[in-house]
Amino acid sequence: MKLKTAAIYFFLLLIFHSGCQAAYNSESTPSPESDPTAAEILPTATAVEELVPTAVPILAQDDAFKSNSPLCQADDDPGEFSVQCSDGNLVISQEPGRKAREITWYRDIPANDLQQFQIQINVRSLPAEGIPVDENQYGIFFRAGENTIQALRIMNQYFSFQDWLEQDDVKVSDRTNFSFTPHLNPAGQENNLQLNCSRQICDLIINGEFSGRGSMDGAGGVNALGIFIASDWDQQFGEIHFTNLQATSDENVMHDEKTYQLFDSLTGETEIFSKAGLSGAFSEIEEDGFHFSPVSPSKNYRAITGPALENMSVEAAVFMEIDPEKSSNHFGGLICRSSLEGRYMAVIRADGTYTVYSDTPNFPLTPRLEGKSERIRPGLQENRLRLDCIGDQIDFYINEELTASFNEKRFDINYGRGGLFTKAGPQPDPDTIIFRDLTIREVR
Repeated sequence: MKLKTAAIYFFLLLIFHSGCQAAYNSESTPSPESDPTAAEILPTATAVEELVPTAVPILAQDDAFKSNSPLCQADDDPGEFSVQCSDGNLVISQEPGRKAREITWYRDIPANDLQQFQIQINVRSLPAEGIPVDENQYGIFFRAGENTIQALRIMNQYFSFQDWLEQDDVKVSDRTNFSFTPHLNPAGQENNLQLNCSRQICDLIINGEFSGRGSMDGAGGVNALGIFIASDWDQQFGEIHFTNLQATSDENVMHDEKTYQLFDSLTGETEIFSKAGLSGAFSEIEEDGFHFSPVSPSKNYRAITGPALENMSVEAAVFMEIDPEKSSNHFGGLICRSSLEGRYMAVIRADGTYTVYSDTPNFPLTPRLEGKSERIRPGLQENRLRLDCIGDQIDFYINEELTASFNEKRFDINYGRGGLFTKAGPQPDPDTIIFRDLTIREVR
C-alpha cells in the first residue's frame, strides 16, 4: 500500500514539474489567441495564473538612488553638473562654472537581453533662475546594441523618441518630432513617466495617460536601462529631481499590440479637446456636432487630440455651406502629425476647392496640392474627409475618393498628433463649420 501511494505521489510530482517547465518557456506556452486548441491543452485558467510569472524586478525603487548606485555617479568634469543622491532621491543641477557647450549626463544599469520591459520614474523639473521657459532636458533610455541607444527625451511639455550613437560622446542619429502632450505637468510639478516596451513598440504613459507610441528596435535584446539629462550650449539648466525609479520585465507575458484608434461622434459630452486651448475659437459640442471655427475674422485655428503617433489616418465629417459659384476663403479640414516642428493639413473651402498644406516654423501654411473638386458636395451636405500620413506618403480623400497625393521629400514631419483645422471668413459665426465622427487611427 505504501509503495502504491509513493508511486502515485511521484507521478503527480512529475506532472507538476513538467507543467512548470512548459509555463516558464515562452515558446512552448500555448497562446489562446494563436492556438485554437490551447483551451484543451491547459485544463483551467487557475493553473495558468499560478504557473506564469509576471513583472520580474530588474531594479527596485529602494535601490535606485543609494549613494553607491551606478546611477548616482558624477561626471569627471566638475564644471558640468552637480549630482547628489540621498534618501532615495537623485538631484542634478548645473554647476556655476559650466562651459557653454552641449552636455549630456547619462547612467545605466545592466539588463539581461530583455525583449519587453517597463521603466517607471517620478521627475520634477525646476527651470534655471530668471528663465521663463523650462529648458531642462531629461529622460529614459535603453541600450539595444553595442553602440546603439534608444531614448525618450522630455523638454518642457514636449517629448521625442530618439536613436543615439555612442562613440566619444552620444549623438542623436534619428528622432521623432517633439510632440506636445497635455498630460505633462508644467515646470515645478512632479510627473510620473512610464515606458512600456515590447518587441516592436514602446508606449509612453504620463501621469497615467497614454501619450505616445514609438518604434522599438530591440531584436537583439536590451542589455541596459538608464536615465539622462542634457542641455544645449545656449540653454540654462536648472534642477532635476528623480525619485521612485523602478524597472521590471515580463518576458513570459504576451502583450496586446493592437493598433490605436480614437473615435468620437462629437455630438455629446467629450473631453478630447481642451477648452483652455480653444479660447480664441467657437468650440461648442451640440447635438448636431462640434461647432468649431475662429472668433477673429479670416484667422485659422486648430484643435489637436489623442496620443502622438508616427503613421496615422485622420477622418471626420464636415458640414458647411458649399457654393462653387461664390468666392469664399473660409475652410474646414484635418491635421495629422502635429508637433513642435510642423504638421500636415488638408481642407475643403466653401467655394468647392481643396488644399493640402505642410506647415513648419520656417515655411508656414505652404500649399502642396490644391484645386477644384467635383467630389465636394454642394450645399449644406456632409463631406467626409480623410488624411493619411504614412511614411513619406501623404494622401487626402474626399468622400472616400483619393483626391490629392504626394510623396514627402521636402520636410521631415514624421510624428505627432491628429485633429481639426478651420479658418473663419470675414464674418465669423459659431455655426459656420460643424464637425462630426472624428476618427484617429494608427497605421502599421
